[in-house]
Amino acid sequence: MAGTRRPGTSTILSELRRELKARGLRVARVAEELEVAEPTVWRWLRGEGLTLDRLDEICAIAGLDLRDLVGRADEDREDAFTL
Repeated sequence: MAGTRRPGTSTILSELRRELKARGLRVARVAEELEVAEPTVWRWLRGEGLTLDRLDEICAIAGLDLRDLVGRADEDREDAFTL
């Protein structure tokens, strides 16, 4: 169970990747800002080993508030279940 991700987590990460792309932020830039290797950022964006602190740092680099990102992900999920 420890390796399983909930649908909400996947949605949040998907929204984060979408926002990074929309803002023109490449993985190389995020890695440089966080002083980590690019493969580490790639793993985080897949949800592997990503902590809330790191997620918050990535959001800050993108000029996002973590609460807004979670809110957008919730909105997307609600839209998916609309009849």
